[in-house]
Amino acid sequence: MEHKDHGNGILVYEKALDSAVCQEIINRFKLDPTKVTEAPEVDEKRGVGNYRKCETVFSSKFPLWADLNGKMVEAIDRCMGHYSHRFNDFLSVPVKDSGFEIVRYKSGDVCDFHTDGGPMQREIFASVIIFLNTLHYPGQGSLVFTEQEKVIEAIEGNLLIFPSTFVHRHGTTPAIEDRYVVVSFMRYA
Repeated sequence: MEHKDHGNGILVYEKALDSAVCQEIINRFKLDPTKVTEAPEVDEKRGVGNYRKCETVFSSKFPLWADLNGKMVEAIDRCMGHYSHRFNDFLSVPVKDSGFEIVRYKSGDVCDFHTDGGPMQREIFASVIIFLNTLHYPGQGSLVFTEQEKVIEAIEGNLLIFPSTFVHRHGTTPAIEDRYVVVSFMRYA
């Protein structure tokens, strides 16, 4: 399985999802009336909140997405199997994905720096991002890991897996074109 190891448990699996499937996900997203617009906000009591400005479809909730959800599951299962084996088969216990968020960041939108795991999400052990389109301006719309000083470019079909820990703080740089991704989290079942 073609992959690039960026160190610290950050792996990118190249062309994990076929180009035609990526395009079908984007096209269906554009037509989906269930899109939700998210905007950054802070919950004053907990000091956390929504950290991204984007549009999202929670595809796992709708039968219309069953065929494409199945293709995403297949890609993630293939890559997670390799990822687990690479790190001493840590997936010897049952795991499941959290479902799929299809996300569009419009030109200028960002995902602020944050971590995926933490006290409120202890069961999450890995984050998965599938890039659905390639951005044509290097450095724009990239995913940046601050502690590891790593930059992951958005390339269509590539699947990124990384630990959902406090030391894997990440966010995106603004892009001048729309960026489409699938986001999921791996949990212990």
